Amino acid sequence: MVHFYLACAFALLERRAEALDSLKKAVTAGFGPRATIEGDEDLASLRTDPRFAAIVERARPCRRGEGSLRPGRGIDSRAVRPNARERLRRVAAAGRADGPGR
Repeated sequence: MVHFYLACAFALLERRAEALDSLKKAVTAGFGPRATIEGDEDLASLRTDPRFAAIVERARPCRRGEGSLRPGRGIDSRAVRPNARERLRRVAAAGRADGPGR
């Protein structure tokens, strides 16, 4: 899950290579399902990159009932730790305000 959140943060910071690398690590570690990755708004800047499509293709498909927070049913990353996601967005926004050269 950490690599997925890193991918989201890097994508929001427009650091495409690092975002794709983190996303690849998340998928390799078993993060999924594909629909969660494809639908995450934080990754929107990566969707036009062919590497994104290749990484998503390697993610596992959705399973029945996935997306709920019930034990054994998978998780929806948007529902997990919303405060953490909001903090990532704030950090990304602050990073953009600082400009390049960090």
